[in-house]
Amino acid sequence: MNSDTNALRIVSFLFLLGAFSSIAEFFMSFTQNRLFLPWGILGFWIYFRLPAFRRPWRTVALILLVIPIALIPTVSLIAIFSGAPTFIEIFGLRIAYVPIPVFLLWGTCFWLLSYWQFRVLMRPSIREEFMKTA
Repeated sequence: MNSDTNALRIVSFLFLLGAFSSIAEFFMSFTQNRLFLPWGILGFWIYFRLPAFRRPWRTVALILLVIPIALIPTVSLIAIFSGAPTFIEIFGLRIAYVPIPVFLLWGTCFWLLSYWQFRVLMRPSIREEFMKTA
């Protein structure tokens, strides 16, 4: 097993963790009198389909990764220039109001993780494997 395959398995596993998080957030939304329909639930299917090199699921994974890659810098800029209070939220619950530098560090960590996953899925050797199984 080479390093690209291991990286793909890690990406798949991270999508599975995201799916479990989405399920938890879905059920937590009921306790907050709101309905949340998470896109992260697709992580269950991505987890099984990426290691099997299913091309449509790679596309879904890439789309789900482009969203935070685009939105995290946008939200960070809004936070910097608006002066609004910033907070960290887990499962739909605001767990802490934080200073802007902490908020930016938190966002940077998530952005870097999303970008790394995107880069793994875009590696030539990984793309080639998906093209073989079309």
